[in-house]
Amino acid sequence: MRISRAIADIFRDRIVPGIRRAGEVAELDARVVRRIGTEARTAAHRAETADRAGARQILGSRTDAIGGSLREPGVPAPQRTVSRQPPDDETPSDVIENRSAALGLNTPSQRAMESSLFIDEPVHHAALISGHPRPDLMFGEKAWAGYLDARAFSRRNGDRELSMPFITELHQRVARFEGPGGGVIAVRERWFICGRPVTPEEIANVEANPLLARIPDGTVPLKPNIGAVFYKLKDPVVIRNELDSLCDWYNTARSAPGTDPYRLAAELQQRFVSIHPYGDYNGRTSRLLMNWSLEHNGLSPSVLPDFNKDILSSTDQWTDAVRAGSQTFADRTDRLQQLGVSADPVQTFGLQDLQERYRNHNGETEPLGSGYHDVDWWRDFLEEL
Repeated sequence: MRISRAIADIFRDRIVPGIRRAGEVAELDARVVRRIGTEARTAAHRAETADRAGARQILGSRTDAIGGSLREPGVPAPQRTVSRQPPDDETPSDVIENRSAALGLNTPSQRAMESSLFIDEPVHHAALISGHPRPDLMFGEKAWAGYLDARAFSRRNGDRELSMPFITELHQRVARFEGPGGGVIAVRERWFICGRPVTPEEIANVEANPLLARIPDGTVPLKPNIGAVFYKLKDPVVIRNELDSLCDWYNTARSAPGTDPYRLAAELQQRFVSIHPYGDYNGRTSRLLMNWSLEHNGLSPSVLPDFNKDILSSTDQWTDAVRAGSQTFADRTDRLQQLGVSADPVQTFGLQDLQERYRNHNGETEPLGSGYHDVDWWRDFLEEL
C-alpha cells in the first residue's frame, strides 16, 4: 500500500548512495545516512534476537533495547493481559471465519464497513461500485486474515495501557501470514514515496516533524516533482526507546483530564507511523492503534479518505481528518441500521450515483481483481466520474 519492496530495493541500492555522493548528508541529518558501527550492529543483532523470541512468546515484562529486563532483581513481573499468539495451525481461511464471527462481520455491508478501515478509500469505493464480490479480499486472503486477527486482538485489549508487548503482538498478528519479521524492529532504511508532487504546506509539515526528512526533488530515480520522505530512525536501540517514550506519553495523556480523544488518537497514529519501527505494515498497525484508542473512548473508528496524508499533515490537520472520519463511520453505521444489515454496500456507503456514472462510463467496467492497485489512478478516475 505505501511502497513496494521493488521500489525499496531501488532506493537502497541507488538513492542512498547517490545522496551520499552528492554531499547532501547535512540536509538529511548525519544520523540518517551514517553506517551502523560495530557496537550498534551488536545491539541490533541482540534486539532482533529478542524480537524473534517475542514472535513465539510475548514476554511478561517490558524489555530494553537488547532484550534485557528493566525490572530490579527480585521484583516480580507485573501481570499482563496480552493474549498469547493464536495456534500456528490456523489457516488464513480459519482466521477470517473465526475473527469475522467475533467482530460481527456476517453480511457484505458489515464486511465493507470494516474493510473501509483497511483499504485505501479510492480502491475500496471502486471495488464497491464495480461489483467486486469480496472487496475485503482486495489485497488477498492473507492480508485480510492478518488484519482481522490484529483487529480482534485490539478489541479484546481495549482497556489496557499502551506498551511495547502490546504493539509487538499487534504487529505480529498483522504480518502473521505475509512473511517472517512480525514484531521485529527494522534495521534498514525506510522511505515513503508520495507518487505525486507535494505542496509547500506539506513540505513544511514534513520538515517540522523531527522523525522525518524530505528527500530532495530530482533524486535519482525519482521522477521530477514526486514527493518522497525518509524515516530518520534506523538504529533498533533508538527506535525502541522512541516507542517506549510514545507509550509513556500516550498513557499519561489518556489519563489526563480534558484530553481531546480525537487528537490523542490522531497523534498516536501520526507519531507511530513517523517512527516507522518495522520493515512493513507500519501504516496498518498505526491505524489499528488509532482505532483502538478511539473505541476505548467510546467513539467510532475513523475511515480516512487518504492514508498517506498522515505524515504530510500537521497534527491539527490530521486531528480534523480523524474526527471527520470517525463521524463518517458513525453516519454509515446509522444508515446501515436503518437499511438493515442485509443492505447492499453501495447503499450503505451512499454510492448509488457514483455507481450509475461508472456503469455509463465509456471505459473499463469489469470488477477489480485482487492484488496491487494504483490508488492515485483510481482516485483520479473517481474524481473524473
